[in-house]
Amino acid sequence: MSVIPLFPNLPPNPIIVIGGGLAGVTAAIQSVNSGANVVLVEKEAKLGGNSMKASSGISGALTSQQISLNINDSVDSFLEDSILSARSGKDHARSLLEILTDESADAIKWLTKVCKIDLSTVSLLGGHSHPRTYRGLTKPPGFAITSTVISILSDISQQYPQNVKVINQAKLTDIIVNDHEADGVVIEYQDSKYRILGPVILASGGYSANKELISKYRPELSSLPTTNGPYASGDVLTLALEKGIAGIDLDKIQVHPTALVPFDSKIVKDDQFLILGAEMLRGAGGLLLNGKGERFCNELGTRDYVSAAIEKTIKDTGDDRILLVLNEEAAKQLQLNVQFYTAKGLMKKLTAEELIEEIGCDQQDLHQTFSNYNLFADLQRDEFGKVHFPKTPFNLLNAESAQESFYVSYVSRAVHFTMGGLKFNGNAEIEHQDGRVVSGLFGAGEVTGGLHGDNRLGGNSLLECVVFGKRAALTASSYLLKSLSNNHKL
Repeated sequence: MSVIPLFPNLPPNPIIVIGGGLAGVTAAIQSVNSGANVVLVEKEAKLGGNSMKASSGISGALTSQQISLNINDSVDSFLEDSILSARSGKDHARSLLEILTDESADAIKWLTKVCKIDLSTVSLLGGHSHPRTYRGLTKPPGFAITSTVISILSDISQQYPQNVKVINQAKLTDIIVNDHEADGVVIEYQDSKYRILGPVILASGGYSANKELISKYRPELSSLPTTNGPYASGDVLTLALEKGIAGIDLDKIQVHPTALVPFDSKIVKDDQFLILGAEMLRGAGGLLLNGKGERFCNELGTRDYVSAAIEKTIKDTGDDRILLVLNEEAAKQLQLNVQFYTAKGLMKKLTAEELIEEIGCDQQDLHQTFSNYNLFADLQRDEFGKVHFPKTPFNLLNAESAQESFYVSYVSRAVHFTMGGLKFNGNAEIEHQDGRVVSGLFGAGEVTGGLHGDNRLGGNSLLECVVFGKRAALTASSYLLKSLSNNHKL
């Protein structure tokens, strides 16, 4: 049997990062800053992955932005919200969530002060008790954050090619593990296989676009579309599980309540991939209405709660249509999103009369829905437990008795995020199925599991990429330094 050759002309003794989304690129940058050489392997032609698609922002507590806006938040409150969202998975998630929330302000500071990313707008998302999710004014947050850190890594690799190497369109085919120690990887590149030796950081993302894995772990969700790109295939997860790496919470798959359906379709037909309707559409005051023009839930509840409420109201009414409705004030706050969705045929501006006609309800019925909502807003609590009522009132007519305008989308439940993945600890060390740590193997981002429990809060995905991308790099760098000092052959 022939020996697989080493990949030629690589930086010596590198940390190997698998995956070029926000977690992987953050890990690569932190590894370089820690004094290590880096090889980053990405299966796609470009870096970015699903991180580029994140639409609502990155969450964090006790930040300078909150302090300047007099938002009375705390790390404890952020932790409590995340634990409540984790539900039955809260016990094993707690220690990881403590790290995530404790280090959230530092993550936001790194992105704004070091990476120079605009995160000046602070929003309230579902499941959060305070506004603590950040985005900029001119670009979608996932794109703004991820493209910037990719640019930083690109500059580093061009300035120090002897220290950093990025290999695109290369597929991981094996993780070299011997006696609970990871010694490197095997990749397929340009139809040939190569070995790369060194400690490994897995940052390859989740499996929301893999129908086979969805069917295996949650068969009832296999017919739903996904908001993820086809690269969210879970191939590295599958490979690691086959190598004896421990998995956790693999059946915990998040269904997002507001993937956007092409407006003229009204309901999902043969769509497999849908664009996400950003959480901040509801955070800014958007209402969810069923096919009869009725509200049926707290729009700012957690994603699993809202998704379940959508499923129930569809069953109760016999009408598959669910509408997301923004008034003019909410739309003004979200001009960038509204323009994008409208251009894509996913949102439409309607007069009050057109909205009534679109729903197919009586004017009095929709008037009553809005009047009830406005009353609840005055009382600061509604029948569904909602206590935040942004951008009220909702009226069919304005103060001049002219028709109000609304920005309307049809939405659908869609597979969005996989809470399950490879089991890891607070130092980002990945564990074997026998409970022991696999030395030299680390993880960050959606490929790992156990952090979010049953349900992830909005804004925590980009946050985990930064927090645990950095932690994985710091632990891997320390491991590498110790290995080299002990004359360990890598």
